[in-house]
Parts: sequence; structure tokens; C-alpha cells
Amino acid sequence: MMEITWINYLVGMLISIAAWFVFLWAIRDGQFREPEETARRMLENEVGKEKR
Repeated sequence: MMEITWINYLVGMLISIAAWFVFLWAIRDGQFREPEETARRMLENEVGKEKR
């Protein structure tokens, strides 16, 4: 029973570390810059579709 607990702990830690590195990579890549710009582009695309 104790072995399963350690395996679950290690797997959880590995997943957490991987998620942290993906988050840092996204920040360095600029994924979180200007979040409002994405919203504006979405709205502009919708307005453009309605006019057609």
C-alpha cells in the first residue's frame, strides 16, 4: 500500500514540474502579452462575418 502512495506522489510531482516548465515556456514565448488584443481580433472577425 505504501508503494502506491510513493508512486502517486512521484507521478504528481513530475506532472506538476512539467506544467510549471510549460507555463514558464509560454511566458517567455510571449503567449500572455496583450490578452485584450486577442479579444478585439475575435470581435472584429465576427463583425466582418456579419457584414458579408
